[in-house]
Amino acid sequence: MNVKFRPVAVAAIVFFNLSAWAQSQEPPKNPSAIESFIWSILPLVIIAAFIWFVFIKGIRKVQEKSLEAHRQHNETMEKLLERIAKALEKKDGGSV
Repeated sequence: MNVKFRPVAVAAIVFFNLSAWAQSQEPPKNPSAIESFIWSILPLVIIAAFIWFVFIKGIRKVQEKSLEAHRQHNETMEKLLERIAKALEKKDGGSV
């Protein structure tokens, strides 16, 4: 058997067994309104929570990188301003 098709074969066997088991079961009773509501909303809530956590984690990583770049920029600007201030002090001190 080709290695690429092995997972497909395993999945087909599993789903075949599950469908045979489902057909042998008795039909389900009518669910209550609350149970129907929960089963209709639950997948949406799970998907929304997954998306929320994935995007929030990504946003936090970007914010941390941006904050670090901002700090480095501020440090560079402070050093530059100090050099300019020293140069101005030398210029003003020498002309007096």
